[in-house]
Amino acid sequence: MRVLLCGGGTAGHVNPALAIAETIKRNYHDSTFAYVATEKGIENKLVPYPKYIISAIGLKKSLLSNIKTVYYTVKSINQCKKIIKDFSPDLVIGTGGYSCYPVIRTASKMGIKTAIHESNAYPGKTTRMLSKYADVIFINYAESKRYFEGKNTVVCGIPFLQSFLSNAHCSISSGKERTVLCFGGSLGAEKMNECALMIAKSIENRNIKLIWGCGGREYSKCKQELTKAGLYKNDNIELRDYIDNMAEILNMVDIVICRAGAISIAEMAYNRKCTVFIPSPNVTDNHQYKNAKVLADKGASYLVQEENISDVPGIVNMLLDDDKKRNELCDKIGEFCIRDSNKIIYREIKKLMHI
Repeated sequence: MRVLLCGGGTAGHVNPALAIAETIKRNYHDSTFAYVATEKGIENKLVPYPKYIISAIGLKKSLLSNIKTVYYTVKSINQCKKIIKDFSPDLVIGTGGYSCYPVIRTASKMGIKTAIHESNAYPGKTTRMLSKYADVIFINYAESKRYFEGKNTVVCGIPFLQSFLSNAHCSISSGKERTVLCFGGSLGAEKMNECALMIAKSIENRNIKLIWGCGGREYSKCKQELTKAGLYKNDNIELRDYIDNMAEILNMVDIVICRAGAISIAEMAYNRKCTVFIPSPNVTDNHQYKNAKVLADKGASYLVQEENISDVPGIVNMLLDDDKKRNELCDKIGEFCIRDSNKIIYREIKKLMHI
């Protein structure tokens, strides 16, 4: 089976595509993959498969920018026709981001089977536009079904790469030592680092370990702030520019403070972690807030918006002292994890492709 993948803009779009490809390959050994990327997309760094480059840009607020978007969309559709003729896929899978639109639309128009995966509670604009072209729509949240009425929609959660699954464990710490993890992405997020510093100060005199993933861009600044506060040489504070072994780290921690991207939420749910989500306000359609609110409304996590970030140290210290509440949150967030997501997706692909 020949599979053409697309999805870009963030690792949250790319990694589910790679996980689906990995699952197909593990079950259907003769599969061949290629990836449609944009010239500067993060997919160029993450994807190990042969890549085709298209000219695609997303919708903007200004009229002039959207005229450019229309031009590049038409151009990318023509590029996709050539790509599809060259690669000759049996199936095209899209996992979000504007680069998916010309690929899935073109493949559908050419009579090729298509599937899309939506990670967010409120589906992205591209996914909503593509729903009429997709033979099957995979969704992470059951709440998303209402946006795809009459469509072949399958609730599957988020697929994970085997490297994550093999290191992930769902356990609730019961020892006396407590560990807190706070991170804000690979590059770093100023507000998340402000929050981590406040937490560091609040646990200074407690036997609590803090793992702080500050991001490469902010590392020097955070080191200076810790030094200024007299905390840089504190053995209980571990400052990291990047956390490259997240699955292993999650096994060690009791409480997590992080953004509310769909992948982060899925990782916390898979590992049943007591979590305080601080959604980024700079995300299209306010996706992160909507993702986190689904969990917070069910009592599965805390949701704190950036303007109230000073509340987080108090919440963290309360949770450190309340085993019952912490374990309750672990249990409830675990209910949001579909643990056999990869199997569900492959089962539906088998139906679609009659294999």
